[in-house]
Amino acid sequence: MILQGLKTLERRLSVGTKINILLALSIFISSLALTYLSYQSGISSLESQLRLLGVKSAKELATRSSAYLSKGDTWELFKSVQEMTETRNEQTIFFSSIEYAAILDSKDRVAAHSKPGKFPLLTQFDLPGTLMAQTDSEVSIWSEIKPGEEEMYHFAAPVTMGREKIGWAVIGISEKWLMEKIRESREKMLFLSLAMASMATIIGYYISKRLLRPLETLSDKISKLPELAGAERSTSPWMKDEITLFMEFYDAILGRYGHINRELTIEKEKLNNILNGIHAGMIVVDREMNVTWQNKIHNIWFGESLEKRCFDKTGKSTCPNCPVEESFATERIVTCESIKKVAGGGDKTFNIVAAPLHDSENRVIGALELSLDITHQVTLKEDLKRKERLALMGQMAAGMAHEIRNPLNALITAMQIVAQDSGKVTAEQSGRLLSIINKETARLNTTLNDFLSFAQSRSPRKTPCDLNMLLSETIELLKHQRKADQPLEIVSEFSTSLPGAPLDHGMMRQIMWNLLMNGIQSMPGGGLIKVATGTMKGSIFFSVKDSGVGMTAEEKENCFIPFYTKKSGGLGLGMAIVRRIVDQHNGSISMTSELGKGSEFCIAFPVTHELA
Repeated sequence: MILQGLKTLERRLSVGTKINILLALSIFISSLALTYLSYQSGISSLESQLRLLGVKSAKELATRSSAYLSKGDTWELFKSVQEMTETRNEQTIFFSSIEYAAILDSKDRVAAHSKPGKFPLLTQFDLPGTLMAQTDSEVSIWSEIKPGEEEMYHFAAPVTMGREKIGWAVIGISEKWLMEKIRESREKMLFLSLAMASMATIIGYYISKRLLRPLETLSDKISKLPELAGAERSTSPWMKDEITLFMEFYDAILGRYGHINRELTIEKEKLNNILNGIHAGMIVVDREMNVTWQNKIHNIWFGESLEKRCFDKTGKSTCPNCPVEESFATERIVTCESIKKVAGGGDKTFNIVAAPLHDSENRVIGALELSLDITHQVTLKEDLKRKERLALMGQMAAGMAHEIRNPLNALITAMQIVAQDSGKVTAEQSGRLLSIINKETARLNTTLNDFLSFAQSRSPRKTPCDLNMLLSETIELLKHQRKADQPLEIVSEFSTSLPGAPLDHGMMRQIMWNLLMNGIQSMPGGGLIKVATGTMKGSIFFSVKDSGVGMTAEEKENCFIPFYTKKSGGLGLGMAIVRRIVDQHNGSISMTSELGKGSEFCIAFPVTHELA
């Protein structure tokens, strides 16, 4: 009868309801089992604590009473056992109760007992019950079970004097307090476990109902279809309808997937057409440098690369300073220029850009490499540089012609006068003419030296250099070269802890001389020049600051351009030479100037231990 009822109920329940019931029962049984195991574990823990308490108390009483027992001090022994029972019961009343404490002599007679009326002195004391165990510290544990009473434990620890055993310290502990606490909490634990299991069951049932509600709703709608109305619902058809529902849902998903897949295929073809139409080679490589995608232009230029490694036969990258490897290392976009062979055997110059590709967790999984053909642009750039060099040569020739013409005319005139009218030229006039010849010859020599310094462009010969010493020597030389009627003050502020750096001594002297002369020329009426050295951010520097006329915006913009000058005389190559020497030493130059307040130039060089 019961089985028939269960079968009828099973036929009427839907799959969702059955799952709900099974889930709820599983949670309920699991909660009860977990609560029971926790309860048993708690009891075992309390019993272990009780035994540890007995062993500790017996050992403490044995240690405390050792001296008194050896002396036969009965009063002190009695105080010890009384204090043990009173103090321990106050401290451990929640777990157990110390029923008695006793001190026995070497013949197992009572030397002191917490219950002297029941156990007088010198009466024989035998431990009741059976021996359960003996600890590492020789404490014996005896168990005694009296009819109608709780279990009693007796803990006996040896009392020693030196290495000689002179008696026993015995502690008796009852489980009555422990069992009372267990009985008190048993009903509470049972009620709590039932409450927790019921709560977990309700929550689990509610969650499963929420999760399976769509299934029940769909099952209810299927059951109301016209073709199923009035049909007898056995277990198999009812289960079959729900499974059919999921099969229909699965078919719908497959249909939707096919539609989306067709749309994605169309979009992929559009994207491929766009990427193949771009006049730039593109590949995608993974972290092992395997090419996983290649567009049409890259295939035409470099051949089939798909599923191949982006390395040549020697195992080296086909691009110098491979931007993909650097992009993997830095996780940034990297660019470089490279000359590569293309199909047909020719060489082309490419601007190569590598960008890292990230996954959903922002990890680099590959890189996109874009190759742009810049051969035509490079050719145009070279043509432009060639034209600029030709223009510069023309400018240099014009400047040289202009600067040489005036002193040559003066020299020719002076020599003609001396040659034609040598008999009429006085000694004083001859002296003035020779002075003009010397002056114009020196001017020609300076012009030619500036031109040669700019035109030769030799490589620097670097050796360890002391900037303080070179500046001091240059300043001393400058003091003898300046005009006697030009008041000039030079202030030096040199760093005493300036490290050495690999520099070309001759080039450094030329920079210093040009900057100092530039400052003097900007102060025709005299003034102050401040020279300083120091260190900053891994570099050494020296600066030259004058109190001259300063520079206009146009002069600051064109200061380092060759042959640009607003001064009368000179080629305008001094600052251009300074800039070129600084660049050759991988240094930097900065300039500040304000009209009417002077100018300051600061030259910095990196401190390295390498010599060219």
